[in-house]
Amino acid sequence: KGTVSLYMIAKKYNYDFYLDLTSHPIGKYITQNIPNNLTNLDKEVDEYFINFNIFNHDNLIEEVNKKMENQDIGLFETNCEPKVVNEITNEDKLKLQQIIKPNLYLQNKIDSIKDELNLIKYSILHIRTGDNNINKGLDSKIISSVENQLSKISLPNNILLLSDSNELKIYLNEKYNYNIIQSEIIHLGYLNSNNKESGIESTLIDFFLICGSNKIY
Repeated sequence: KGTVSLYMIAKKYNYDFYLDLTSHPIGKYITQNIPNNLTNLDKEVDEYFINFNIFNHDNLIEEVNKKMENQDIGLFETNCEPKVVNEITNEDKLKLQQIIKPNLYLQNKIDSIKDELNLIKYSILHIRTGDNNINKGLDSKIISSVENQLSKISLPNNILLLSDSNELKIYLNEKYNYNIIQSEIIHLGYLNSNNKESGIESTLIDFFLICGSNKIY
């Protein structure tokens, strides 16, 4: 959300926009489009993080413009979502797809999974159990809720099940024979997991498999 917000502010007020992931753990897996002279700058980063909507999202626009009045380069981190995000076009979406794109290593991993599971024209069944339940074991209430929802949808044959619960994936695979990938997903906002390195890779693979699907349930 923050990346899209800053991109849209840059577009609206004619700033050049770059996403710098060189110091972020996911940067190892994403193609970098930022010029070398704009990375690792000895410059303070302005952070605007909000929780539970207690801050006015649209203040981000004012803050960015205020900072940019007196400097050539601004470094911003945010999860704000100002109204300008609603103006995004298909052209903007295509540009953002090029900014957040898997590098050759990750793309090869994704292609290998697609070949192994015969994912040519495929749909995704994506089940989020919630941040507090990531890989915490199976919860009978969640299973009951999920199966209740599944009974209401007609799914195609070539479906790939992705979830933030590996245990739930295994359970549903054994019961319904969905395609799954054995992997443990982590929350990219926390990164305090014991399996951080493999978890980041698995989470990004899921993300780009979702992006490449025909339909998401």
